[in-house]
Amino acid sequence: MVLNRVDKDFFQVDKRIYYEQFDRENAKKGTTMVELGWDRAFALEQSGDDEEMLTELLKLFCDSSSSDMAKIKQAYAVKNAHELAAAAHSIKGAAASLGIEGIRQCAHDLEKAGNAGDLSNAETMMGNLAFLLNKANDMK
Repeated sequence: MVLNRVDKDFFQVDKRIYYEQFDRENAKKGTTMVELGWDRAFALEQSGDDEEMLTELLKLFCDSSSSDMAKIKQAYAVKNAHELAAAAHSIKGAAASLGIEGIRQCAHDLEKAGNAGDLSNAETMMGNLAFLLNKANDMK
């Protein structure tokens, strides 16, 4: 599954809502939103300052996130909040290890909603996550 092929009928991507929420939260911290919020220096440090390793880690992240996103879609379709939360947790951890704060935060929000059994805003959160994961395909 390629992340650039988001099912537009399934997801309503509203990046503006997510970005505004992210901006408000980070404004309180004195930081600003920068698309994915990717800390490339942190990611490079995590890969032992090895550019080739970082490239491979990013590819693995995109591949595993694609699989996890498919699990999220399946879980949402059958209203399985526990499975949705588990797949979001996987994306959250992988994004955190690569310093991709925007994806980490979005996956965290989706995981939290799933753990609470509240899927009322899940479709919007899933669309936001899919949007950011698409952006991740362009990272280098």
